Amino acid sequence: MRIALAQINPTVGDLQGNSNLLLAATREAAQHGARLVVASELAISGYPPRDLLHREGFADACDQTVSALASALPAGIGLLVGHPTLRSGSAGRIANAASLLCDGQIVSTIHKTLLPNYDVFDERRYFRAADSIQPIEFDGLRLGVHICEDAWWGAPSTRYHDEPQRHVDPVAQLAQAGVDCLINLSASPFERGKQNRRQELIRRHVERHQKPFVFVNQIGGNDDLVFDGNSFVLDASGRVCEQLPGFESALAIVDLTDLSPTNSIVPPRSEAEQIDALILGLGDYVRKCGFTDCVLGLSGGIDSTLAAYIAAKAVGAEHVHGIAMPSRYSSQHSIDDARSLAENLGIGFDLIPIDAMHN
Repeated sequence: MRIALAQINPTVGDLQGNSNLLLAATREAAQHGARLVVASELAISGYPPRDLLHREGFADACDQTVSALASALPAGIGLLVGHPTLRSGSAGRIANAASLLCDGQIVSTIHKTLLPNYDVFDERRYFRAADSIQPIEFDGLRLGVHICEDAWWGAPSTRYHDEPQRHVDPVAQLAQAGVDCLINLSASPFERGKQNRRQELIRRHVERHQKPFVFVNQIGGNDDLVFDGNSFVLDASGRVCEQLPGFESALAIVDLTDLSPTNSIVPPRSEAEQIDALILGLGDYVRKCGFTDCVLGLSGGIDSTLAAYIAAKAVGAEHVHGIAMPSRYSSQHSIDDARSLAENLGIGFDLIPIDAMHN
């Protein structure tokens, strides 16, 4: 089966916009002969939706959006998509779900089992855990679909191991159920070195269960979090067969019956990843909040130089306005450097002396 990895950049709360991204990715994948598209965790709502989930009608609106998306998909291709849901829940509790959509129908839905409550995560505030763990059958295959933290069972960095989920290993349970492939829908935030940790973690699952593994992560900046993408596929031997780029939307197609390792992956330097994360985070903050321009002070020093560079890359040089505000303590050298910086980046530049105002 040909599977497409849809690495998209959702906006929290923009249900229709996110649905449009998923529909466009599915249509493109269908043109390339894919049978199944895999998107990221909570792609319909964006991640993290936080207290939007407590807003009356929001979870229902997510369910309605999923139904509408199922009806709009091209015929003959499935979409695995993450979303909040009130369907099949207990006592009105929302679940963090992944649904298989195909031919106008919601074919199957699974819920997230392990709900992280550490670091930036607070999922037990919003979600109920899955009551059971079972594969999804599609196109003659049994798919071990699970969501983000479900694959982090036993990882030394996690701190969610308290009752009643202490001894639950969703990936192992899916493997024991006889799946042909393991598929993880993630919204895993960027940290330095995180990509290596993810691949080491997933490789341990592959070595234990001898099943190919598809990992799809979202990208984008959402308030204080940046998601780096870097989705990938490992074959049953733990070799990387597909690696999507970091910090950009992408679509890649793999054939589960013909996975071959790739040697073309060059890991980015840590400094390059950090710059990419800052640019994506700032650009999405501006775009998703409805802003257009940035104004910043230029001193001629390295701090404002780096800030101006990031701003120009994030929103475009024509939307960045630099202001130098010299006083009696400013050297001509710093003013000249600020002006040269603005010229080099192609950003706006104004010189506004503040000595008279200060006096």
